Amino acid sequence: AIALAAAAAVDEPEDGLELGLRWLDMVDDLETADSLGWLLIGPALQAMESEDELAAMVKDERPMVRRTAVMGCLSALPVRVEGPAAAALRERAGERHIQMVDAPNSALLAKVMLQAVRDRDPHVLRAVGRVLRGWGESDAEAVTEFIETCPGGMQKRLREQAEKGARKGRRR
Repeated sequence: AIALAAAAAVDEPEDGLELGLRWLDMVDDLETADSLGWLLIGPALQAMESEDELAAMVKDERPMVRRTAVMGCLSALPVRVEGPAAAALRERAGERHIQMVDAPNSALLAKVMLQAVRDRDPHVLRAVGRVLRGWGESDAEAVTEFIETCPGGMQKRLREQAEKGARKGRRR
């Protein structure tokens, strides 16, 4: 259902966002949270130019909502869309490999990651590491600046993920 809604939300992001937020109240597993954030809620918010909502979602008391918001940041990165829920998007685009954007939205990523790096839930932190790594691969300078200016620093494993992505991004 998420895949079909994501494909339809390309034309009607408001409706896609409304449906995604309704489903978000029922999410109880990581795969669904990831798909909702990456394929539906994140892209819909960007299409509506309401990216600040992702930063607000990261402050929610429910870990699945926070994980969804962090994974929504992947839609602001030029990373290949993965997973079975992406099939409808690939079919709609007529491409085997798709990504949501051509260039990273580093301003949005910095805003959301600034909130998310302090999260205490391990599932949210794994998603943060994934986003930091992808951000580093696509904008090494921005993620390096984020690491250096992050108030209070960040956890070692998150910093390592960001640095790993930045190294890979510089090699490209």
